[in-house]
Amino acid sequence: MELGKELFDRIFDLGQKFKPDFVQAPGEQPFIYYRRGADGSLDLENTEPTPRNHTAYSLTTIIEHAKSAIDHDIDGKLHPLSPELWFSASGVILFIHKTDRRDRVTFPLSLSPQLIALKGLQERQPSLTQAQIIRELRITFRGCLGQSGNIVEILRRVKFNATQASDTTIEHGKSSIGKTLTAQVTGTDILPPEINITVPVFDSPTLTHIRVTVPVCLEPDAATSTFALIPPPGSIQAAIGEGEARLFVEIGNLIDESKLDDSLPVYFGKP
Repeated sequence: MELGKELFDRIFDLGQKFKPDFVQAPGEQPFIYYRRGADGSLDLENTEPTPRNHTAYSLTTIIEHAKSAIDHDIDGKLHPLSPELWFSASGVILFIHKTDRRDRVTFPLSLSPQLIALKGLQERQPSLTQAQIIRELRITFRGCLGQSGNIVEILRRVKFNATQASDTTIEHGKSSIGKTLTAQVTGTDILPPEINITVPVFDSPTLTHIRVTVPVCLEPDAATSTFALIPPPGSIQAAIGEGEARLFVEIGNLIDESKLDDSLPVYFGKP
């Protein structure tokens, strides 16, 4: 009987030794817990809440969160936080408090499918058949041709022809007749050397109004019966830069409308 009590005491002491130092009460917030003292008592402890990372649908939502941070109050007394905003073509990030950057609101951005397609044409420089270039302009760049809208009908009228011309060579003791393939393209008298394609910069339903015009060189190749459709060097990067500049203007207008004045610093790039 004595042995049983001794064994029980040892098990009890071992359990006390390996008791967790921290205990979380059911129903409490994740950042509220209790610390166990040496005598078994529990003392209330608070830690920082889990960092928040919200995703915004629009720039307006970002600015609304910034205004809430600046107007932040505790028990009816104003305790403004210090938000800061960063932007680039990849998105907009609002840090609720610039000193710790724990809580943030993000507005992710990506390039529009049309601008990505133009970027691909510049990088790959593919040779497009007549059917392929018409399909590209009609489908990928639908609604983007503007004043160049009749280019599809012009391309339909382009004809590639291949003819054979005979030439005779006479040398001492022998003669031969050869044939040379001559490639021709007709209907190019009204084919412009360059067209303008106006595309949205960002793939966001709230920013479709930010559009840029990209020049694209158009060149037929009679020898292969194909076309080249290539944006000039630097044109895509210039389009992205113009989109970022207009994004900055949009942000500035919303800040002015919200009367945030100099309370919200804005930076370009990635933090």
